[in-house]
Amino acid sequence: CGLLHRLDRDTSGVILFSKTRTVNAEIHRQFTEKTIQKTYLALSLPTGRYPAFPFSVENHLGRISPKSAPAKWGAVTKDGDEAHTDFQLAGEKKELLLIKAFPRTGRTHQIRVHLSGEHLPILGDTLYGGAAEFNNTPVPRVMLHAAELSFRHPVSGEQKTVSAPLPEDFITIWEKL
Repeated sequence: CGLLHRLDRDTSGVILFSKTRTVNAEIHRQFTEKTIQKTYLALSLPTGRYPAFPFSVENHLGRISPKSAPAKWGAVTKDGDEAHTDFQLAGEKKELLLIKAFPRTGRTHQIRVHLSGEHLPILGDTLYGGAAEFNNTPVPRVMLHAAELSFRHPVSGEQKTVSAPLPEDFITIWEKL
């Protein structure tokens, strides 16, 4: 069994496992060649002026916290890994934004870092500047959800899309408005 699409601890949504080594290798190839499309949803409370939607962020990411501290990632000028994410606005209620994120690469905390850098931290993501509460209610986790994963099936060759419904906590916050 191979874990091919994993999520940060507080992120909900689609994960992908393979059952055989040959399938594992083929899916890994698709990730490497960037032919797999990932779609995430995030709830954001803007903290400043942000770019007009749609927009993209392309930079290099690396660890910016000391080894002895909790892992925090950020944009670096050298020794970082290439990171690219496209963003669209999926909804807006009062000050809260529902954002669709399409990561083209798969770096640690990539969506979280990219949104925070554009003054759009994810609700509940205190590591990257997100609010810990909303409408006087504590936010239980980072409001980031891996909604869909589209890939070519390694055996049949068919295009497949796997999706995960929004979790209750995500829906509750969005509907509070």
